[in-house]
This record gives sequence, C-alpha cells and structure tokens, in this order.
Amino acid sequence: MNKVELIEINFDSNQFDGDSNLLSFLESQMMSTVKKKRWYRPDLLYRGFLFSKLSKVMKTGKDVDTPSEENIIWAGEENNDWYTIRAVFNYAHVKRYNPGFFARLFGRGKEEGRFAIAIYDRSYFINITAKCACTIAPGKSFREALIAVVMFIPQSS
Repeated sequence: MNKVELIEINFDSNQFDGDSNLLSFLESQMMSTVKKKRWYRPDLLYRGFLFSKLSKVMKTGKDVDTPSEENIIWAGEENNDWYTIRAVFNYAHVKRYNPGFFARLFGRGKEEGRFAIAIYDRSYFINITAKCACTIAPGKSFREALIAVVMFIPQSS
C-alpha cells in the first residue's frame, strides 16, 4: 500500500475580500505545494470531501460508500469544462451556505470551516466521463490511486 501524504494549508478567510479571492489563494497554495512535491501533472484528479471523512479517505481512498461493482467517484480535473479545480473548491468550501442541494461539507466544533481535497493519479482510472464520473481500473483501488490529501484549516484572526 502506498503512503498517502497529508498536507495542511492554514488560512484566515477574514484577510480576503470575498470567497472568490480566498478560493484563488487556496487553489494557488495547493497547486504550489503539489508542484513543489513534484506530483504535478495536468491530468491529476481532485475531489472535495467532508472533513469528518478524513480517516475514511486515508484508509480507503474515498469518502463515499459505493458498491464495489460500481467503483466510481466524481472527481474534477484541472481543465475540464464541467468540473474544474475551481468547481471542486466551490463544492468543498462554498456549499456550506447551500446544504440543501449538495451534502454539507463542514463539520461542527473543532472541524467547523475545515475542508479537504483528495488528489488522485489518473492512470488508475479506466473511464472518466465528460462530467467527471471516474471509474477505477479492475484490480486497482481508490487507495492506490490516492496521491495526497490537502486539508484546509481556517485560523482565527
């Protein structure tokens, strides 16, 4: 089993004028880290998830329970028309304001405001649809495809 790196990026949302500027900063921080670690490739896959699912993602590679015969997750790509990295950030961060349509991605108490993004190696997937439904290859696991998890931790000013 490969070792998945856990990266923490701290931020103070009060230092930014609006979510768009904050998300640009966080995306830039994540991509800078990915490039420094020499993991970067334009075809990496990204998935935002509930911070409360962190231990599950670290253990299984995914945050959702899907029947093993499906082996599908939704993960964004850097240059996809429908589900870009920015869309992944919007899903993981902004949707706390709209929990009715998307699953609420923010925990309570010490987890409040935190979110995480999993980074996957595309070569482990056999099919990725135009809308980013990603099917893992037979005999492979989401855990094997997982390169790193980036945690975004808000700091109080």
